Amino acid sequence: MIPLLQYISGPIIGGIVGYVTNYLAIKMLFRPYKPIMIGRHRLPFTPGIVPKRKDLLAEMLGRSIVDKFFNADDLEIVFTSEAFTGAFADGVVSLLTDTHTTLGELGLNEAASSASDLSSCVKDELCVRIQAAILRSDLSRRLAEEGLRAVEKRLGNSVVGKVFHEQIASVVTEPLISELEKYILHEGRSVILPILEDELRELGELTAAEVTFRLFRDRDVLHAFACRLHQKFMKKYVRHLAESVDVGGMITEKVQQMSALEIENLVVSVVSRELKYVVFLGALIGMMIGTINIFI
Repeated sequence: MIPLLQYISGPIIGGIVGYVTNYLAIKMLFRPYKPIMIGRHRLPFTPGIVPKRKDLLAEMLGRSIVDKFFNADDLEIVFTSEAFTGAFADGVVSLLTDTHTTLGELGLNEAASSASDLSSCVKDELCVRIQAAILRSDLSRRLAEEGLRAVEKRLGNSVVGKVFHEQIASVVTEPLISELEKYILHEGRSVILPILEDELRELGELTAAEVTFRLFRDRDVLHAFACRLHQKFMKKYVRHLAESVDVGGMITEKVQQMSALEIENLVVSVVSRELKYVVFLGALIGMMIGTINIFI
């Protein structure tokens, strides 16, 4: 009975030692989460390896992912891919064909608000451009000539009409044109601005779909336009966009913000089965060593 106990005790004790040793080694990767102090001295191997090196791990993880998997070149490929372009166009079409969202809710009301310095500048610029366009179109001359023609028609072939046509019309035309141009130049803003504000206000009450379908009768045409717009924009600015996205920094920051417990749960959730195999392997190796010791 005693020899049998001697034969089995070695493998059993070796297996237990191997199991416990590997179990503790795995636990020491993550625990304790904080250093254990005895007076002014820190207990060795505390905190665990991962909590102790968490910041370095976060930095190396972020750098490795950027270097190997997700650098600016990879982002450029993603941003210019057909799938990304299609998703962007789908989003634009969905936004612009929404029958429940008005342009005001998309921000047009803010643009039309006279309290906004930016919108005031925009409206002033539009007024100036409209005034300049009216003057370039020679509208004053046309109005003057049409007005005089209406007066002549009204007077007909009467004596006053003949006198007006022969002597007064040519004298009145140029001064009238000049006065109309002065009025447009100096008073045009007071006429144009209220009209512009009213139109912007009414436009803001329209839904995005109502305005969109006035410009694009077909959703497919709008989708194709959005795709072309995205491609042209990305062709010019994709490198700058890709380089401005600090993927490594974001990953590093996220990992640094994680607690030691969260990191442990994350690792264990991925490799829990393998960690169990490591523990059982320790027990198996311990049993083998215990068995070998029997014959030495």
